[in-house]
Amino acid sequence: MSTHEPSLIPPWSTLAILRPALRKKQDDYARYALHLGSVVRRDVSCPDAYKKPSTFFALTFLSEAIRDLFREVNDGLCGRPGHRSLQLQTPFGGGKTHTLVSLYHWAQPVGRWRQTYGLPKRPKKLRGVVLSGVDFDPIEGRHLQEGPQTRTLWGALAWSVGGEKAWERVRVHDERRIAPGGELLQDLLKGPPLLLLLDELLLYIEKCQGVSLEQSNFGRQNLLFLQTLTEVIRTLPHHVLVYSLQSTSQEAAQSETLLASLQTLVGRLDVRREPFKGVHFAEILRRHLFSKCPSAEEIEPIADAYAEALRQTLLCADHSEAGRRQAEKQANLLKEAIFSTYPFHPDLIALLSVQWKSIPSYQQTRGALRILSVALQCLQEQPYGLIGVGDLPLEEADVWRVCFAQLGLEEAEQTSFFADQGVVDEMTEWVSQEVELVSALPLPRRIATSLFLHSFGTQGGRTTSRLLCEQACPGVPPLTVQHIWERLRRHLGYIHHTADGFVWAVDPNLNRWLFEEGETFDEDTLLACARGFLTWEEEGALSLCLWPHGSQEIHDKAALQMVYLPVNLEGADRVSQDLCREWLLRVGHTSRIFRNALFFAVPRLSVWEQMLPLLRLCLAARRLSQHPSIRGNREEDLRVLKERIDEITLRLTQLSRQLYERIWVPVCGGESEEDVAFESVDVSQMKLTQTSTQARYIEALVRSYRLCERLQPERLVALFWDDGLPGRREDFVSLPSLRKAFSSYLHFPRLLSERVLVDAIKEGLLVKLFGYRENVLFEGDVPVDGPGCWGVVPPKLSWREETLLFSHKAAKRFPLLFDEPSHPPQKESLTTSSSQALDVGMVLTLDVTQLKHASSLLSLLSRKVSGVQLRVELSMEQPDAISRRWLTLEVKEPLEELGVGVELIEATDDEKAR
Repeated sequence: MSTHEPSLIPPWSTLAILRPALRKKQDDYARYALHLGSVVRRDVSCPDAYKKPSTFFALTFLSEAIRDLFREVNDGLCGRPGHRSLQLQTPFGGGKTHTLVSLYHWAQPVGRWRQTYGLPKRPKKLRGVVLSGVDFDPIEGRHLQEGPQTRTLWGALAWSVGGEKAWERVRVHDERRIAPGGELLQDLLKGPPLLLLLDELLLYIEKCQGVSLEQSNFGRQNLLFLQTLTEVIRTLPHHVLVYSLQSTSQEAAQSETLLASLQTLVGRLDVRREPFKGVHFAEILRRHLFSKCPSAEEIEPIADAYAEALRQTLLCADHSEAGRRQAEKQANLLKEAIFSTYPFHPDLIALLSVQWKSIPSYQQTRGALRILSVALQCLQEQPYGLIGVGDLPLEEADVWRVCFAQLGLEEAEQTSFFADQGVVDEMTEWVSQEVELVSALPLPRRIATSLFLHSFGTQGGRTTSRLLCEQACPGVPPLTVQHIWERLRRHLGYIHHTADGFVWAVDPNLNRWLFEEGETFDEDTLLACARGFLTWEEEGALSLCLWPHGSQEIHDKAALQMVYLPVNLEGADRVSQDLCREWLLRVGHTSRIFRNALFFAVPRLSVWEQMLPLLRLCLAARRLSQHPSIRGNREEDLRVLKERIDEITLRLTQLSRQLYERIWVPVCGGESEEDVAFESVDVSQMKLTQTSTQARYIEALVRSYRLCERLQPERLVALFWDDGLPGRREDFVSLPSLRKAFSSYLHFPRLLSERVLVDAIKEGLLVKLFGYRENVLFEGDVPVDGPGCWGVVPPKLSWREETLLFSHKAAKRFPLLFDEPSHPPQKESLTTSSSQALDVGMVLTLDVTQLKHASSLLSLLSRKVSGVQLRVELSMEQPDAISRRWLTLEVKEPLEELGVGVELIEATDDEKAR
């Protein structure tokens, strides 16, 4: 684990200060599309920073290569040995025009700023001529400033170097669009040193090819002019030509033949120069985007933190000694790179400067500036230490529009991208709920964005290890990133595994097939699939009623029954409880008898929402595996399908056990049995030992004293005779009525099984708490058959209506029928004969907290004595907080079921006064 927490890493925006226009989100993106002609003419549309040499060079990173270019141009103008024709070779948008503008400003006669930036002094009487193909129309040409309307490049060149006199010498060539010969050009150009700058010629010449001449075309004449010009320039000792053609055919993807012709005709006599290389790319971006960047001392702790995060990530994958050495090496390389790329992650610079270079529509420096300028405006408030590939906010419309334009994405590709973004949004929400991470780190989005952007250009795609390393961030556990990536792999619909790793593509993958197929299933089909995961296979004391449509589907029997409320039931708990109350009291249009046998399981909607997409995937996977021809699946896809079915089935099984973990237990909420309330038992909050759903419910209900495994015989006496509760006939009760009462009346304890009642009856008979008589005949309500028996336990109880339990009071009322026992019932003494009386005692005064800790000490005391008698006095801040009824049902009766003798006593007047 990295020791650097995200909160200790200063956000990039506090150290690298954006230019004011960017901070205020007022940046003019057109300024990155620089045109040489607009600078020369000082157009209103041209940013002021480009018009003045001092401000222009303040934005320009003067690499060693561009300084060499200035020295080489100056040597040529001074007549020293060297090359006279120089071709600038950079990728599309890679700084060609910027270099030409630099040379144009350098060539101007005024300016002491050259010494400030260490540039060579220009020759005296230097002439500078600029020809930009953007400024010329193939048909109309261009109206020269304070000059004539010229149709050709050679007409404009003649006017620029020799005015009207030179123009007149090429007027006919200009009017007829015929390129002049070498001698004429040489005569026109000779004189003081001349720096000739040509820009944006390829597209201009391509347009000129559409203009037909008698035995040629205008484009061909321009090619011949450029060839002649380069040959003439090398014969003039004080003249230098600097021009730009594309270094690859991507910038002119539609004009590869023309580009090849240009290279053949004009490239024979020139040398090629690359003023900006990859190592300077980050510095160029920083000059344009930031007004202030931090020092190396300020960057060092950030570099250390990210290097350590990468080291930990690599060590998670390989703990060997070789792995440790490799981790140290890669971490040191990353740290060193961060110093030159901050606030950008080195991976982002590599993507923009190297990997995307081969994309035809990508403009490299210009395109990177446009992408980053809009991205940085959106990221100003984000606490990222570095800005990585995955941090580019493609969810922002301005960012994805610029990015997609640079990548040249078609509409179909954009549609596929946004389809996966919905998956990423869901995954981000899942992480925020289930993974403890800094909320400002949307890991699913970072991973997906990184994979998407790395899928374009040379060596597109990412292996799992490389992708995880690129996500290494201070404070983010590597295993968490790996876990999120594994989930993304199973949900993103357009990633594919290739020899180079994972790559995004426009074609849907198996995930997308499953998603689209899953959308075809309706709600009834999903519910039917869910039934298979919720239905109990084992038989037991608790039966299941799954998603009844009405009370008539819930059987009215004495057996315990768990009713699963429908998952699509709308409304809050109050509405659901009203429905449960209706189902509890009625069976159709009649009154329900066995109300005390029902429990209601309440669905957790959050779990159901997780199950729904998995149910769709499960059904889709089953269909595709059974009918491969639906999508034309390959054998490999079928193998993966089987694995996915197993994974989805396992997950649905887990979720189905979590879906119904809250039980509503009906209780009597008033004096009447019609007054029904519900008490809640949360199974998820209990540490249970059972594994099956039914067994977990039973264990939870028993442990929460809502279901009895044992019943004290004294409880029978209290229920049927002492408290005068229903279900009795004077002082005796039939066994069927007794059994029915426990399943019917809500104030009766719920019994786990009939065996609990049988054991309580037999135990009561054994200690003569009541008597037992079979085959009793009645005359009206008076029993008239022979005598019963006391203290005799029959081998098997008879559950016929003529079988009675009778009390001692019944024996006195009907002496001829029931023999009164010779000895009244006695509770067994808890003190054995060998016990000795203690001559000391204890009075405990405990608060609520002390009571929790005193249980272990009382347990120790219980091993030394034969009996302990406790008197519990309750003190409450609110006098009505506990009622006698609540204390009886919730405390006294559960304790009695455990075999604990409990007596409720009223406080004396003096105690109440205290």
